[in-house]
Amino acid sequence: MEWKAKESDIFVRLDPGELLVESLRTIAAEVVFSAAAIISGVGMLSSVELGFFDVALDDYRRTVLDGIFDLSSVQGNIMQRELEYVPHVHLVFNDPTFATYSGHLIEATCHITIEMFLSTSVSALRRVRIPGCPATRVVGVR
Repeated sequence: MEWKAKESDIFVRLDPGELLVESLRTIAAEVVFSAAAIISGVGMLSSVELGFFDVALDDYRRTVLDGIFDLSSVQGNIMQRELEYVPHVHLVFNDPTFATYSGHLIEATCHITIEMFLSTSVSALRRVRIPGCPATRVVGVR
């Protein structure tokens, strides 16, 4: 992985075998910010684990797709929850037959390269659990 940060902009390049979500956590811990938006991302993947949030379970139903995939779009954000950076990532990708998949990313493995642009925020934000609500919510830090 290689990344370069200047002011609020961060460029990230992943190499074969590197994990996308894990790499975002690493960058966040090294750069140190309150919140960042994943502006764009393209590349290729060799394995993808997607999740679909099941409100009744308050957790993700998961599926793993193995193969070679062309990554068309990555979006999301990175914020802290209980002092740990939590990337919230969604993506769109296709297989060699051009069948398209999308969803919440649990984790993905880089095939050839992944290139992403991030933008950090001056807003003090974090993720918290709110009793009685599924999942987590983004709140401003006062």
